[in-house]
Amino acid sequence: MEKECLHEIKNMKNAVVFSSKTGNTKQLADEIRNVLPEETIKYFGSPETAPLDADCYYVGFWTDKGHCNAEIGTFLKKIKEDHGYAAINASQ
Repeated sequence: MEKECLHEIKNMKNAVVFSSKTGNTKQLADEIRNVLPEETIKYFGSPETAPLDADCYYVGFWTDKGHCNAEIGTFLKKIKEDHGYAAINASQ
């Protein structure tokens, strides 16, 4: 099972998309980038220029009154129907 999962990960196009107000969320995004195989990372950065054709999205954001910030909210709506994603949040 572990070998199958590793094979799948190596064949995926991953996008690490984040918005960080204080740097905490970027630190988490950096750690995710560090554990993913480098050749699988299609994109690393802000939601404004993120591709919409990745296989898996790792999405990080800061909260605004208990909700994700507007830029991430807009991005999540774009990918909601076609993709899965794992959202990460770092407390401010």
